[in-house]
Amino acid sequence: MLVPVQTAFGNYLRQLRERNGLTVEQLAQKSGLARNRLSAIERGKINLNLGTLMILAMSLDTSLHDLLRDIAYRLAKPEPMKGRVIPFCNNRQSFQKARPGFSCAEIL
Repeated sequence: MLVPVQTAFGNYLRQLRERNGLTVEQLAQKSGLARNRLSAIERGKINLNLGTLMILAMSLDTSLHDLLRDIAYRLAKPEPMKGRVIPFCNNRQSFQKARPGFSCAEIL
């Protein structure tokens, strides 16, 4: 499953901010960006321009090169599958989805 660039960047930005011990409000004050804009960036809702990337990198005491390199690395490596497993019953039971309290004789 491919992770959109904005989502990967937002997750990484949140990790960097927390690693630096900053709240969204503190990063907003340090960078001069609006708090709601930073929050939207962390949620992956906003495409960023080069100027905003530079401001964020400087505010988080990192270089733009390191910031982009780390994001590229995260996008290139496959993430483990996460989610819930839904067991199915064998063919004789028409592959019905298991419900709470429902038991299958065979689970694929």
